[in-house]
Amino acid sequence: MSGIESLNAGVDYRYYLDLLRRGKWTVLASALLCLGLAFLSGFLRTPLYQAQATVSVELPSAPIDPTQAVMTPQYNSYFDYEYYFQTQLRIISGSTLALRAAEALMRLPPYQGRNREELAAELQASVAPRQVENTRIIAIAVTRESPEEAALWANTLAEVYVASNLEERKKSFQETIVALRALLERAEANQARVIEQLQQVARELGLIPTEAARGRVDTSALEVATQTLLEAQRERQRVEARYQQAVAAREAPHRIAALLTGPNELGGLLERKAMLERELRELAQKGFLERNPRVVQLRAQLSALEEQIARATDVALEALRNELEVARQKEAEARRARDLEQQRVQSASTDPRLLDQILQQAVVSEIARELKQTLNRVELGGQLLRNNVALVDRAVPPRVPLNRQSPRVLLLGLFGGLLLGVGIVVARDFVNNTIRDAEEIERLLGQPVLGEVPRSLTVEEFARREAFHGLWTNLKLFHRGLSSRAVLITSSVMEEGKTTIACELARTAARLGARTILVDFDLRRPDIHRRFPRLKRRGSQLGAVLVVDDEAAVRNLIASGLAVFQRDGLGGGWTLGPILVAEDGQDALAKLRDNDVALAIVDIKLPGMNGTELLERIKGLSPRTEVVLVTGHASLETAIEAVRRGAADYLTKPFELEALRVAVERALQRRIQEASPQGGSSSSEAEGVVAYLAGEAELPALICETDVPNLHVLPAGRPPQNPFLLLDREVMGELVRGLKAQFEWVILDSPPVAAVSDPMVIAPVVDGVLIVVRFNRTDRKVVRRAVERLARANAPIWGVVLNDIRPEESRYEQYYYRPREEGASRRSLWSRGVEAIRSTRRQEHRGSEG
Repeated sequence: MSGIESLNAGVDYRYYLDLLRRGKWTVLASALLCLGLAFLSGFLRTPLYQAQATVSVELPSAPIDPTQAVMTPQYNSYFDYEYYFQTQLRIISGSTLALRAAEALMRLPPYQGRNREELAAELQASVAPRQVENTRIIAIAVTRESPEEAALWANTLAEVYVASNLEERKKSFQETIVALRALLERAEANQARVIEQLQQVARELGLIPTEAARGRVDTSALEVATQTLLEAQRERQRVEARYQQAVAAREAPHRIAALLTGPNELGGLLERKAMLERELRELAQKGFLERNPRVVQLRAQLSALEEQIARATDVALEALRNELEVARQKEAEARRARDLEQQRVQSASTDPRLLDQILQQAVVSEIARELKQTLNRVELGGQLLRNNVALVDRAVPPRVPLNRQSPRVLLLGLFGGLLLGVGIVVARDFVNNTIRDAEEIERLLGQPVLGEVPRSLTVEEFARREAFHGLWTNLKLFHRGLSSRAVLITSSVMEEGKTTIACELARTAARLGARTILVDFDLRRPDIHRRFPRLKRRGSQLGAVLVVDDEAAVRNLIASGLAVFQRDGLGGGWTLGPILVAEDGQDALAKLRDNDVALAIVDIKLPGMNGTELLERIKGLSPRTEVVLVTGHASLETAIEAVRRGAADYLTKPFELEALRVAVERALQRRIQEASPQGGSSSSEAEGVVAYLAGEAELPALICETDVPNLHVLPAGRPPQNPFLLLDREVMGELVRGLKAQFEWVILDSPPVAAVSDPMVIAPVVDGVLIVVRFNRTDRKVVRRAVERLARANAPIWGVVLNDIRPEESRYEQYYYRPREEGASRRSLWSRGVEAIRSTRRQEHRGSEG
């Protein structure tokens, strides 16, 4: 992969699984929080109790007389049944019934003095009626904080509902009876008036003499014919009204079925359709899909029923039309019969006034007769009236609260918390626009990741050293043909750890045996001289070290430790000179006269001249020589006496290698300070790359040595006012070539790419460029722009170093491990030597006792 590439749009499921692994504590905390909130909500929630009373609601019975249909509606179809029960549910939960129930409750002591409207509103808010499935029973449920109050309110509502229903039906019958009686009284008054008028007209015409009824016209047949005509007209009007309603409701078959009299096919088909639709709704509520075999079967049956209903609707309309034709024929026949009787009467008396009076008498008499019969039937129906609503079960106080702590709520809280935690982790990752792994760098920048450096505070130092070893190995393998390499280390912005990477990479290369120089090219903010505070110029070496002990094993052991110091160097880059050994005082003084001895390590118990006397002789011959006394029986008085005679330090046998190193460095500290120019570090701050670029100094005079073998440093020097003016490509090329001629690795630390243009000027003269990217800190867009700027400057980009990785937040946590304790093998070697000396002394002691 090469060049700048965009982020891969595909979904990497392994990445998200790893993301959840790294965010497991967030997910766990969210789950526990939501679970705790669910438990706390149930624990702190006020307990609510629900009691319910049940009432059976039958359909109103058919009326005794058709006129009772005004008071008792007819329910002929399934939909009418549903509408009726829904209406009853609204009545139970309505405000009118709540006011009546509140009045009943206010008669009880606990509720006396309460406001009726407030109590009714509270009761209305607490009631929840529902129809029990597949029954004609309504459950009146009331929810309250007190179980006894919930049962009391439910029973009160049920009783008031039953009583109110019967009261309303009785009230309807009484109103109808009163209305019918008033109509009957008016009809009888009209009948008397019409008879009186008929008699008066008949007298005037001489048809009815006052003395006798001779010559009176017989009008009874005309009255019967007129009554028959009136009945035929009413029948025709009823049939015609039904037919017109059926035609208007052609798209509503259930309304047409209600208009038919007697059993009919359409009603049965509609009930079958309603049952199938109810079964479909139940299957849908249970979660059955449309492709379920039973659902498919029901859909097919419904489709067939629709066709049958359409045909039955046409048949019903045709039957109503035939019935209307029959009614019209009956009306025509009755009209003809009335006309014939009317002609007969007119032949007897052709006076139109008599005929009108006769007709009025017939009509009024028929109306009065019908009203009287209707009133009798209504009064009988009122006496036989029964309530279609009855109380089935009274409510009892519940024992278990309605809102008790449910395991389902806890499971929902736990599941919701897990989803919330996953959402937080994914959302945090989505809004995070920083670099978080090596694969992302390779996808985004098209550059290989040559090293991944963990954060120093989160892993063992061994893991960091191994990371730099791997980086150095990758760099060696990157261009094997180069005898020496100049690598520029930069970053996109500040605070990404580029200087730390440069210093540690230089130390790693030097420890692994490569001659290395670290160059500070950050002329604006130089920092490398602070990382190596005890820099010194080349050729800084201390004098020889003299070991004086009468035991050969001890002398060799101390000399071996000093050889390690001689190889690794002391603090500040200083090294020890030759290591000399002597077995007594005279031999030691002879070697002191012939060599420049910087340090003498002297055993106190020497044959002939003891260590204290030798200390005074050494100070007399060479005052600058430091002396460390070694004793097997240390005490406070011994230490005070040694310091008073001029000893720099003392050691107690047996001692560890580290204690020997500390004593040597402490004893030579004054000599190192005297040999270091201007304190050992100020010169490095004053002179460096700036002095070379300005032509003020030669390169060999500016290179400093460190306390790490094979590692040299070329500091930046004093920051100039305008560093960009010193960055001449030819001069920098000469500088890099001169350093490559002396060292195998030239590591240059430069400013960030996004901050200044210095890296673009330096990059073309080096062999390769390393870009440091800080884990979960550096923005992707900034890194991409930095790589693009370097690419435009023809910089040889080798790759990227991912710095400051936190293993617990990355996918590579399992690759970091705890090694054996550093330096254990070295200490064990020294400890084995000390143990050998102790064993030899014990054997000598036992031999002397024998």
